[in-house]
Amino acid sequence: LMMKSLPELFALDWVEIIAGCLIVLLIPHQFQIAEGIAAGFIAYTFLMLLRGRIREVDPLLIGLSILFLISFAWEMIQG
Repeated sequence: LMMKSLPELFALDWVEIIAGCLIVLLIPHQFQIAEGIAAGFIAYTFLMLLRGRIREVDPLLIGLSILFLISFAWEMIQG
């Protein structure tokens, strides 16, 4: 089902392609939808920051990306 809309993804900007592919690859690898989507949010925000287009990213998405980063870091620290 996820693979059905993948061809539409390749008509977008490369930042969206990378973030979308990351989501599609990580959801089955991690066996958790939330972690795959969180990684995609973080990747999208980070790539937009690198391109100097951070003003185009919704502040809510930036906030969620920061919270997901803190959550992932906390999990790594806890082991």
